[in-house]
Amino acid sequence: MNLKFLKSKVLLATVGATLAAISISSVCMAAYGGGTDVLDAWNTSPMADLRVAGSTTVWPIVQQALNIPQAGGTSTTSPFQAYANPSGTIFAQVFEGGSGHGRSAVNTYSALPGETTQQDANVGMSSSGTNAACVQDPIARDGVCMIVSDQGGVLDTVPGLTLAQIKGIYEGTITNWSQVGGPSLAIFPVARIVGSGTRDALISFAGITDATEQTYIGSIANDPREDATSDAVAAVANHTAGAIGYVGVGYANSQVAPVRVLPISANVTPAVYVAANDQTVTNNTYPMSRFLFLIEGATLPSTAATEGPWASKLVTYLAATDAGQNIVKNQGFVMLNPRQDVNSDGTVNITDVVKIGLAWNKSSSDTGYVLADDVNRDGKINISDVVSVGLWWNITELPVPANQW
Repeated sequence: MNLKFLKSKVLLATVGATLAAISISSVCMAAYGGGTDVLDAWNTSPMADLRVAGSTTVWPIVQQALNIPQAGGTSTTSPFQAYANPSGTIFAQVFEGGSGHGRSAVNTYSALPGETTQQDANVGMSSSGTNAACVQDPIARDGVCMIVSDQGGVLDTVPGLTLAQIKGIYEGTITNWSQVGGPSLAIFPVARIVGSGTRDALISFAGITDATEQTYIGSIANDPREDATSDAVAAVANHTAGAIGYVGVGYANSQVAPVRVLPISANVTPAVYVAANDQTVTNNTYPMSRFLFLIEGATLPSTAATEGPWASKLVTYLAATDAGQNIVKNQGFVMLNPRQDVNSDGTVNITDVVKIGLAWNKSSSDTGYVLADDVNRDGKINISDVVSVGLWWNITELPVPANQW
């Protein structure tokens, strides 16, 4: 598997005698290299209380929860710290590496890339629903989005892509934009590394044959396979017009020209193109909707480090608290349960309006105020909450997978 070890910077915070005074210390290796001279976050002594590894898609959510700087370093406060251990300390480390690495790190007690000894993570990050031999808990909804380099508007005539066309692009039967309604322009397909959860999801959604994709992508000059989501975005944005790649909705919705996000159709004839947004991902009308997970190995060797309480608490914080789901929303992903479904019955309809009406004009300082009734979380239950419900009218949610932790 080509992980492009030397492509990114390795950034590591030095952990010294001041650990006792630090509420959270974080060490982030956003990319990694091989050899004995590699700085080794996981072998820092003492071993971190909370060790998280895996998906680059899930990474921004965990980053904000743990208040880990993008460039690595240490932090004295974090939202998760305030929730889980406000009077104590949590020493946390995060290592990206992809969903496949997240699975192996929690389940097989394997050596992390660049390491010579085996260490485990007690939490894995995964953007794939296929986490064999792991227990998994959803923390967010997401959609796999197709992004293209549309420099000069050359692809404006392409209305979107069908799943069949995506399959053709990544298997090599569609190699020019003229084959999908665009100009005569070569398609440069940017792909993720084998083991990426987003790659696994795309293959599953579009029916791509894994071996065929590997053969075709491997035959393309300039090595179009990227190990991180941010690298995939950069590869598309910096390429001449005609490049295409795939990322999670949290990354897709933050893109600006010349990067364009294409809507997707599950059907070929007639094609009905659907854009990824909060509603279409929630009700699964967007054809490539999925969940993002935190995972734990089902079993670990007896020599594995004690997990401690922080792993399951991180899951609970991100999946089940208002603050945790705010982080999901702030990072551009989709909440597990829309706040417009006030009574949490799976559908946004008149019963939600009735529930708001029963708490009409209550504020956060009043007895009987219930946070769930305050849809827009402004501290007042009034017409603005009804309007918010109306914008989601008759949306039925794709059920959230059961919590397994």
